[in-house]
Amino acid sequence: MQKCDVCGEYYSDTYRRCPFCEEEEAIRRGKAVRRRSRDFRSRRGGHAIGVLVLLLVFVAAGLTAGRFFGDRIADMIGIRTPLPPEDENPGDPVNPGGGTNPDGSSSPDDPGLTGDPSGSAPEDPADQKPETAVVLSSADFTLSAAGAFHPLTASGGSGTYTWTSANPAVATVGEDGKVTAVAAGNTEITVTDGYTSAVCIVRVKGPENDGGNTAAGAVKLNKTDMTMPAGTTYQLKVSGTASAVTWAVEDSSVATIDGDGTVHFVKKGTTTATATVDGKTLKCIVRVKN
Repeated sequence: MQKCDVCGEYYSDTYRRCPFCEEEEAIRRGKAVRRRSRDFRSRRGGHAIGVLVLLLVFVAAGLTAGRFFGDRIADMIGIRTPLPPEDENPGDPVNPGGGTNPDGSSSPDDPGLTGDPSGSAPEDPADQKPETAVVLSSADFTLSAAGAFHPLTASGGSGTYTWTSANPAVATVGEDGKVTAVAAGNTEITVTDGYTSAVCIVRVKGPENDGGNTAAGAVKLNKTDMTMPAGTTYQLKVSGTASAVTWAVEDSSVATIDGDGTVHFVKKGTTTATATVDGKTLKCIVRVKN
């Protein structure tokens, strides 16, 4: 199709001259010609637009088919564009191929890089729970007298141990696990690594360890008769033995006594405090006054 420069109409390029201009010229000369109305011209223009729209539809359909079925069609007709070979270790955009970056640091794709490739920080070894529990070399032992000692050893766990004694007045324990008797009685030694723990029972008996000399003074009370003013306290003590002492009073309405021998005033009156140790009973008269 081409456009006439005179009348502006479109006509087929098979015409040597614009047929519309020829028609107008024939009319002016009074010659009989076949009429071509403006509607006819409009229809010819409409046909051209229709053809253009149809071509656009075909192009769009071809693009859509190529997008979804291009690979299949290429396989069917034997045409396939080879893909470039993949790099086994492409690395990152900054440092393709991995390895060492220009600044000397290792890229995430470096095969020699240890740790989590995701970039998360490794766990602190202190936060990792040990696979085994703490175990003590002994679960129960007896020390013959105050001053005697026994070494305890721990194994398993994290390897870092903390030692404690439930009653240091009976036995103490050092940072190396050495248990030393202090006085007759029973206590527990505990070791922990922060995750698990183990316990050993320690029993202390007999007189103080005086290097093999067992001779000691007679077992006695520091008081056998005493008077207490109202509102006061007094501590009775047993000497001549390291054994545990059992304390009691005959009349607790007058006075009371603690496990360490401390006597407390209750009201005016008289009673007797007793100390039982090594099979003996020692007595002290307690007089309470206002």
